[in-house]
Amino acid sequence: TFSAEQIKQLKEINQDFKNAQSGKDKLRFDRLFHQKLIDNYSNTYAQKIIEDIRVRVFMYELKFMISIPSEESYEMHEKMINCLEEGAIHKVVKELESNWKISINHIMKSYQLQSNEK
Repeated sequence: TFSAEQIKQLKEINQDFKNAQSGKDKLRFDRLFHQKLIDNYSNTYAQKIIEDIRVRVFMYELKFMISIPSEESYEMHEKMINCLEEGAIHKVVKELESNWKISINHIMKSYQLQSNEK
């Protein structure tokens, strides 16, 4: 469960994400948002795996944040926050999965384009 303070922090981070001007700042706030979602998670092994993945896809995520409008991610973050306020964790997971799929699809396309250019 998330406290009122944690939800407030998620809202503030998401607002900063929405207002970010550069891809680098968007990525910083996006990563902070997703980190806040797992801060309470007690499985340290899973947290390490997630961090390892973040490090490996950083450049692709940065390219993604530079090249796409952030409104869709902002709206998905808002849905996650609303679901957290309702206590509907299963809905949060579904939104999170959709959010990640957008990034993953972009990363895969970028990787395929790079491979074809070689």
